[in-house]
Amino acid sequence: MTKLRKGIISPTEKQGAGYVFETAGKLFKVTGNVIEEATGASEEFNALSKALKIFKVDESGIQFNYDLNNKSQITDLNEAKSKNYNELVGLQDKAEFLKAELKESKLSGKKAATTELEKELAEVNETILTLTNSGIQVSFKYDANENKTFIGNREVITEGVTEQAFASALIRYEDKGLLNLFEMAAKNFGMYSILEFVTESQLGDVKVSTIRTENRVYAWRINEATKIGKFIQMEPQELINYVAEETGADITASVQDLLDGIKEQVEDRENAVALRREMISFLQDQKGRLAEADRNIPAIKEADHFLSSEIKRIGEEIESLEEEKLGRDEGYLEATLKVDFDGLTKGTTVMIDAMEYSSAGKTDTLTVFKDDKPLRIEKRAIELPSSELT
Repeated sequence: MTKLRKGIISPTEKQGAGYVFETAGKLFKVTGNVIEEATGASEEFNALSKALKIFKVDESGIQFNYDLNNKSQITDLNEAKSKNYNELVGLQDKAEFLKAELKESKLSGKKAATTELEKELAEVNETILTLTNSGIQVSFKYDANENKTFIGNREVITEGVTEQAFASALIRYEDKGLLNLFEMAAKNFGMYSILEFVTESQLGDVKVSTIRTENRVYAWRINEATKIGKFIQMEPQELINYVAEETGADITASVQDLLDGIKEQVEDRENAVALRREMISFLQDQKGRLAEADRNIPAIKEADHFLSSEIKRIGEEIESLEEEKLGRDEGYLEATLKVDFDGLTKGTTVMIDAMEYSSAGKTDTLTVFKDDKPLRIEKRAIELPSSELT
C-alpha cells in the first residue's frame, strides 16, 4: 500500500480573512471552513517554497550539505570528510595565530624562536593540505529551537552568513544565491507551518493531496508529468475511494470522525422514520376500529377525519425524511442519468455538485449522489433540467 505522508510543511501567510499554504506544488487559501485555489503569494512565500525543494526543512530547522573540494551541494554528508572540516577550522585558526607570532618574533630579532615558529607553521600548513586533499564537506544548519546558525560545529551570525562563507572561500561565487536563500529561509523560519489538515500520497506521476477543514474534505490531484491538475470537494467516503483508486493510499483514519457523524445522522433519520411508521400503524389500527362504529355519529366522524389527517401528515414527514439529501443551499442540483449505470436506470434522479459540474469537461468523471451513496460517472452521462441551463 502506498505510504501516506503527513506533517506536510509549507510556508503560510495571511491573505484577507484567511491564509495561504501550499501542497503538491499548488497554492490554496483557507478561510474558515472553506478551501479555495489561491491566485498568488508574496516573494517571501515563494522563496520559502523554493527553499523547501532545495534544503532539508523540518520543525527543528533548515540544513544543507556542501562539498568544499567540488564546490557543490550534496545530499549526504560523509562523516569523515565532515570531521575534516571541523579539524580544518581549528588548524586555520592555529595557522593565523602562528603567523601573528612569527611576525612579532621577526620584528624582535628572536632567531631561534622564529625558526621554531616557521617549522611549526609549515607542519600546520602541511596538515591542512593533507586534510584538504582527503576531502572536506560541511553542513550549513539553522537550529530553530536555539535560533542559531552553524557552519559545521562553529556558530555564526545568521545575518550575513552568506558573506561569511563566501569570504572564507567555502563556496564558489555561482553558489552565492544558494547561501542567500538559506539565510533568507532561516530569518523567516517562523512563516513555516506543519499542515496537520493535509495529507499527500503518490503513485508514479500522480500525486493526491487531501485537505480537510472542520467538516469538509477536498482533493487536489496532479499528474507531475503532464502538469494537469484537478481540485474537487468530496464526501468523506468518496474521498477515501478516490485516493485509494488514484494512489493506493488509505486515508480513512483522517476522516473517520466525519464518517461516524454521517453514519449517526443516517441512523437518526432511519430511527425517526421507523418511529413514524409505528405511529401510522397505531393510527391505522385505531381507524380500523372506528370503521365498525356508526359513521353518522358526529364524534366518530370527527375522530375518523382526525386520524386520516394525522396519517397523511406523518406520511408526508416520512416521505420528507426518506428523500432528505444534499440540497441546493449546499451547492447541489438535481440531475438525471442519460444512460443505465451501476444498477440505476436511465432517467434516475441524482444530486450533483453545481461547481464541479460547471468546471468539468464532457469526458471528466464527476461524483453524483443517489440516496446518500456517492457514484463516479462521466459528465456526458448526466443531464440537468432545462431550467438549470438558463
